[in-house]
Amino acid sequence: MALYAIGDLHLSLGTNKPMDVFGPKWANYVERIRENFSKLNDDDVIVIAGDISWGMSLEQSLPDFQFIDALPGRKILLKGNHDYWWTTTRKMDKFLVDSGFDTLHILHNNACMVGDYALCGTRGWPFDDTNAQDAKIMAREDAKSTVSAPGTSDLQSGLCVTVQDDPATFSTTDTYGWLQRNMAHYGFVFRYPAGKEDETGLKRNDLILRYVGTEHAAAIRRLSFCLEEYLRYIGA
Repeated sequence: MALYAIGDLHLSLGTNKPMDVFGPKWANYVERIRENFSKLNDDDVIVIAGDISWGMSLEQSLPDFQFIDALPGRKILLKGNHDYWWTTTRKMDKFLVDSGFDTLHILHNNACMVGDYALCGTRGWPFDDTNAQDAKIMAREDAKSTVSAPGTSDLQSGLCVTVQDDPATFSTTDTYGWLQRNMAHYGFVFRYPAGKEDETGLKRNDLILRYVGTEHAAAIRRLSFCLEEYLRYIGA
């Protein structure tokens, strides 16, 4: 067994964003990836360190995952800043299992052992002497837990309503209390409720309401689910 690492595959087998438009060094890059992987063994481990697929969703990235899964070796996937398909670990693990990908594994905010080596799936940050660039990067990463990736926001569905109030104090207002008691009667739920960040992929936001219909809203409230959990529960 040998351990390898590679990054920036930028596959676009399910989208129209080929990398060869960026110059001759990208010419036939997919076939070159296949050719070089062919030299590996099935018991080798390859860390793919981000920027894996240009797909905007797991489904759109499916052809890229099929390509990678067919290559020799066990692949450990980490998130890159262009991996817009990346979602919660639970969703990704389920997608990989349901798709039959037994050589692909997600490493995110955890670690695993490969022989004598520990692989960490997180990003390191300085605790002191943070310069302006570090602050900029940290602010950007924090924003990713608040704002959806382009083209994936539920706000674009036409079914969300945003309450105009102070997000820091809204949960203490009479309006919030009224919504908690009554909004299900009108078919609305909180889109990004507290304690569901691992499911929604975003931080709590009590200002965004989602219309789902009275029947579904009542069930979501009764089950204490977020929308993602409920859709999985009903098999949608």
